Amino acid sequence: MYWIGSDRTGVCFGDIDADGDQDLLVGSSYWLALFRNDGTKAVPQFTLVTEDLLNTGVPSADYYFTPTLGDLDADGDLDMLVGTNTPSGGAGLEFYRNIGTPASGTWQKQSIPLPAGGANTHPQLVDFNGDGLLDLAMGAGSLQFFVNTGTSTSPNLSSSAAVPVSPAASLVFPLRIVAAQLLRHRRRRGPGHVRWLREG
Repeated sequence: MYWIGSDRTGVCFGDIDADGDQDLLVGSSYWLALFRNDGTKAVPQFTLVTEDLLNTGVPSADYYFTPTLGDLDADGDLDMLVGTNTPSGGAGLEFYRNIGTPASGTWQKQSIPLPAGGANTHPQLVDFNGDGLLDLAMGAGSLQFFVNTGTSTSPNLSSSAAVPVSPAASLVFPLRIVAAQLLRHRRRRGPGHVRWLREG
């Protein structure tokens, strides 16, 4: 088991070295770690390559990196969006362009049109409107969608999109949280505490 020293963890998969299997990015409070898959597609084996992929050093405040990968400039390698809390106390999204190669990536922070984000931002790149461009789904206190209005080589992810989400589905996550909390209380404090919560 790899201990990351964080109460929040951001995880995503992608073929970082272009060998046909899925490698692993793990974000923690202070670093973004890269694990190379030295196994196979069917039997992965992850080896730590670096604990500080973005060369942040030891920041003065918690970053809480939450990465997502995708080729945003159509050059054949994986770029990265990262949700983060900055050392200055701000929060939001950062874009890192892969200026290396598909087999040997080097990520450089650059500026593209992005939404502001917020504390505990969790981004996910996905083409949800089927136009061949990667769009952005983002959790930052609420579920938000942003359509890519740029081009295959010059993304623009700042335009909010109205994507219907079933109200019934939106209740599933909070109810699961409540159920999990009740189960934890039951295990820690006994069944009487659960009965008290239910009756109160």
